[in-house]
Amino acid sequence: MDASRTPKPPRRNSVAPSINSATSPSSVDSTAAQNGISSIGSRDVELQKKRARDRKSQQAMRDRNKWAIHNLTEQVAMLTRAVEERSQQTAMLHARVATLEVENSQLRTQNAALQLSLMGRDASTTPSSELLITSREPWETAPKNAQSTCLADEILQGFIASVRTDNFLSATSVVERAASYSLKPKLCSLIEPDRSTEDDISNVVADIVRSYPEIETLPKQVAVFWNMALLLKVG
Repeated sequence: MDASRTPKPPRRNSVAPSINSATSPSSVDSTAAQNGISSIGSRDVELQKKRARDRKSQQAMRDRNKWAIHNLTEQVAMLTRAVEERSQQTAMLHARVATLEVENSQLRTQNAALQLSLMGRDASTTPSSELLITSREPWETAPKNAQSTCLADEILQGFIASVRTDNFLSATSVVERAASYSLKPKLCSLIEPDRSTEDDISNVVADIVRSYPEIETLPKQVAVFWNMALLLKVG
């Protein structure tokens, strides 16, 4: 055996250092730090998700409120337009009613004039031979007071003319004519418009008095009616 050869050193165990390094305090601290970082990261992710959900819910709530306000605004505008249209229709109806009242008054007055005209036509047109031969002189004919200034004057003057013509051409006696035209006016013709009396003068005068809105109270209407009826009956 050669003495010059050096002996080999003994082989060391390589597993022991790796075990020692794995179980060393520094490796334990690094693992704990990594676990803490991962837990903090998971909490941040959950917090961000929660904040995102909160933002979405708040945005949805704002959208619902905005939509509700928009709908209410449209409803208010629609109701406002409906109220304005109803107000315009009501004003138009009031104006129409006022126009119809005026037309009704005019028609009542014209109806009274037509009744007077029909009364003159329906009067007796069969005079006696003596009346046909006899004619009145111009100075014997009662003149009218003045020219008519309104429709009521025309009605009353036409009524007077028809009564005078009827009296002139009629063969009835004065007593019979007085019975048909009594001197006392019939107030029921004025107070009860739907009730027609036998006194044509009272009926005509009542229609004329009611056609004037200026004579608004019943005492005024009675006074005007009474005086007009008396003047017509005396004339």
